[in-house]
Amino acid sequence: PDSYRNASKADNPDTALNLRRCHDKEVARLSLDVKAINITLVQLQESVRELHEGAIARSEEIGQMNSSVCAQLHDISESVSQNQKRAADQADSVRFELQSEVSHIHVRLANTSRSLKHLHEDFEHTGQIAAQALSLGNRAASALHGHCFVKAAMHDCPAGFLKVTLFHWYKPDPWDPWCGGSGEESTNDA
Repeated sequence: PDSYRNASKADNPDTALNLRRCHDKEVARLSLDVKAINITLVQLQESVRELHEGAIARSEEIGQMNSSVCAQLHDISESVSQNQKRAADQADSVRFELQSEVSHIHVRLANTSRSLKHLHEDFEHTGQIAAQALSLGNRAASALHGHCFVKAAMHDCPAGFLKVTLFHWYKPDPWDPWCGGSGEESTNDA
């Protein structure tokens, strides 16, 4: 902070100009970093939304499969009671049909179990990505916490920054953009 105050009073205007340029470059770089973090968070939210939609679609598919399995079990149950009433010579044929249907249901249940396992893994992966994004955002926010940047009096603060009076010049040049308002305002604050 003293270097900015001393630079504004220095005899060499190039020093103040160079300091101002370095400061402007640093503010621009930090602004780009904040924008990149915001873009990453938006992309992450989109990924989470897509995963959530996929999970809902899989859940609906599993529900349909479950309904189908229940309907097939009901049909098998009716088939069994009808076949028990039939003659003894049809018993072997019925047994074969039942074994085939049960094998088919076991295959579908195994597929449903795999789908649920993949869905669980997707949720775990989404949680890990969300935790990483939160950690990155917190680190970025804490990296900027407590830093102060001098700005020209006629400019606004970059997005995400607060305007705070840091210095007070006692004999400012009214045309100095850092302490005099660039001839537009009569302020001694920066």
